[in-house]
Amino acid sequence: MAKIIGKLRFTVNHHFYLGNCSQKEKDFLLSNISNYTIPHFYIIWKILKNPPVGRPIVAGYKWILTPASIFVGHYLKEFYSKFDSILNDSLSLVKLLENSRFDVNSFLFTIDFKSLYTNIPVEDAINSIKKLCFDFQNVIPNAHFIIDLLDLVLNSSLMVFDGEFFQQIFGLIMGTNIAPILTNIYMAMLENELKMKCITDPKLIWPNLFKRFIDDGFGITKGNRDDVIYWIEKFNELRATVKIDKYNWGNALEYMDLFIYKGDSFYRDGKLSISIHQKETNKFMYIPYRSFHQKHTIKNYVWGELKRYVRYNTEEKNFSKLKTRFFLRLRNRGFRKYVLIKLFQHVTYAQRNKLLNSNTTLPIVCNQLTLQEAELKIIQEGEETFNLSKGVEALSLVDPQISTDNAIVLFNSNNSDKMRSETKGLQPGINSTKG
Repeated sequence: MAKIIGKLRFTVNHHFYLGNCSQKEKDFLLSNISNYTIPHFYIIWKILKNPPVGRPIVAGYKWILTPASIFVGHYLKEFYSKFDSILNDSLSLVKLLENSRFDVNSFLFTIDFKSLYTNIPVEDAINSIKKLCFDFQNVIPNAHFIIDLLDLVLNSSLMVFDGEFFQQIFGLIMGTNIAPILTNIYMAMLENELKMKCITDPKLIWPNLFKRFIDDGFGITKGNRDDVIYWIEKFNELRATVKIDKYNWGNALEYMDLFIYKGDSFYRDGKLSISIHQKETNKFMYIPYRSFHQKHTIKNYVWGELKRYVRYNTEEKNFSKLKTRFFLRLRNRGFRKYVLIKLFQHVTYAQRNKLLNSNTTLPIVCNQLTLQEAELKIIQEGEETFNLSKGVEALSLVDPQISTDNAIVLFNSNNSDKMRSETKGLQPGINSTKG
C-alpha cells in the first residue's frame, strides 16, 4: 500500500511542479491516500445465460487510485471524436439510422466479444494510448501526465477476497472508472487496424456501417454471411486474447435495447425500422405508486419511459402497443387510472421529431419554496387530484351503464387538457386502454 501511495505522490508532485496539473487537480488526485478502502472482488451472476456464468467485478469506489482513474478517463474521452465506430448509447444509433439509407441487398449483423475487459493486454493498451497521444498531440495538453497515471492505475490492481489479498496480473480491472473508456478507445484502434487491411486484402470487406458499444458491435454490410465470417476471423487474428465469440446475421436483429429490422420503409427508400426490444425475463418491476419517492420522481420516470418509447420506435403502431402495455403494467404497480391518464396525455408520438432533435437535459425538479408556499402547493395538488377523480366517477351518474371499473378512459392527443370516456364501441385507430 505504501508503495502505491508513494508512486502516486511522486507522479502527481512531479507533474505539478512541471505545470501539468493545478493545485485543485493535485488535491483531488491525492484525496484518498489517507482514507481508503481496498477494492473487494465479487461476482455478478448472469442468470439469463445458459448455462449461468459470472462477471468478475473489483469494486474500487474508495480506492487510493479512484480519483486518478476518474481523472484519466475524463481526458481520454476527448479522443472519442477521432473514431467513427464508438457508440455512446442506443439513442445515438437511433438518430444515425433515422438519417441513413442503405442498399436493398444489405444485411444486418451483430458481434459479441468474449470477456473483453479481462482479455485486453495492459501493456498493449498503454502503448496504444501513447501512440494516440503522439498522433493527436493537440487533443490533451498534459499527455505525459495522463499516461503516467494510466500506467499506475492499471498496474496497481490490488483487491481483497475472503480476507486475502490478490493482484490482477492480466487484463483490465472490471470496476475501475477508466475501464470502459479505455476499452472503447483500444477497440476502436483495433478496428482502424483491420480497416487498413481491407486495402491489401480484396476479400476483406469493411461494413457499410459499423458501430460498437464497448463489447457489443452492430454492422450493416452488402456482403453475404461468408464475408462476415471472414471479417470476424481476420479481427480475431489481430490480438491473441481479444476474440469475437458470438455473432448474429439476418434481416432483423436485437441489439442492446433495440430491435432493428428491414420493414416496409427499407424496401421503399432504404431506411431501417426500429422498435424497443424487451426481454421475456423482464418483470417490469416499476416503482409502485404508493412508494415513498417524491412525486416528481414518479412523474419523471413515467414521462421518461414514454419519451424513450417515442424516440426508439420508428413506427407509430409499435409505440401505441408499448404505451398500452406500459399503462397496464403501471396499473399492476398500483397506479390509479386517472393519474396515468393525466401523465400519459403529456407525451404523444407527434412529438417524435422534437424529442429526437432536442438535447435531453435534466429537468429542474426541485424549487426553493417557503413553508407557506409548499403547504399551498400540496393543497392545490390534492384538490386537483380529487376533482379529477370525481369527474371520472361522475360518468356513472350520467350513464348507468358506465362505471369507473369498466369504462375505457381515452385522452385526445390533439387537446391534452380534454378527456372523454367512451364504452367499448371504439372507432378504429383510437388508442385505448382498459383498466
